[in-house]
Amino acid sequence: MSLRRVAASAAAALTMFFTGAAGAQEYPSKPITIISPWEPGSSVTLFQRVVAKELEKVLGQPVIVDPRPGATGAIGIGAAIKAPADGYTLVTTVTSSFVSPLVNKQIKFDMFRELTPVAQQASIEWAIIGRPDLDVSDLKGVIAKAKAKPGTVTYGSSGIGSALHIAMAALAAEAGITLRHVPYKGEATAIVGVMGKEVDLAITTVGGIAPKIRSGEVKGIVVTSRNRSPYLPDVPTASEAGVPGFAVESFNGLHAPAGTPAVVLDKLESALLKALESPEVVEYTQKASFLRDPAPRGEYDARIKKLINSFKPLVEKMDIAPK
Repeated sequence: MSLRRVAASAAAALTMFFTGAAGAQEYPSKPITIISPWEPGSSVTLFQRVVAKELEKVLGQPVIVDPRPGATGAIGIGAAIKAPADGYTLVTTVTSSFVSPLVNKQIKFDMFRELTPVAQQASIEWAIIGRPDLDVSDLKGVIAKAKAKPGTVTYGSSGIGSALHIAMAALAAEAGITLRHVPYKGEATAIVGVMGKEVDLAITTVGGIAPKIRSGEVKGIVVTSRNRSPYLPDVPTASEAGVPGFAVESFNGLHAPAGTPAVVLDKLESALLKALESPEVVEYTQKASFLRDPAPRGEYDARIKKLINSFKPLVEKMDIAPK
């Protein structure tokens, strides 16, 4: 290559670099879209709308929440991956967003390679409940019952391969017991299954079941989070109740397409963490029975990777991927 060509290439590269840097410094200069891979009326999308409204105030640009449900979140995630890596398209992510590619090999994208975290917004706690007439009321009793008659204790979840299904299977594996899974079409129907005595147990989100536990319509066996839930302070953690060290929960955060400039990610992270501290978001977080658990992008990434890496060998043993 001639010296003239080398010089021209170097000049072009420098121009692109400085143009891109200038654009990043001016960010944001137009509306931002947050894709929610869930239904418009879902708790995740409703929460994201509240956060988006506060994020607008911090960034000084409109922040639009665009629900794109379907394929257990894969449609919305796929759309975000294909978007330009410029900070103007983000996507809401939860634990199940990362579980789905483990279970369904037809999902070809790699969440960790094709997306980059912005920050964690909240945690969503899970609870294991029992039918009202169950002859045991705590986890030790469930474990003893399951060991006495392996495979006879049943539990419902929101479906085969769901994050809730995998979490319950993980608990059973840690406890050394065999439970029989009864998949339902969603959390609501699984709860109805427990109340109707179709299954012994179910695993569901704390927000959806806390009132029924407090009223005695179902038994609160344990919560699966690291600490007791502020919404169910009398229900012990699984770690306290018989499976030491066990803790799984659903994280809720924002991701951007891989390759988004670091300076843009820094601005987004700072703005999002500030928005999450607003009284409006704090109040809605409590109303939705989410757990206030904001974290910077590095910590969010580490939490997700740790949880998914713990799920991988279990999913392979379960052999539940669609054929």
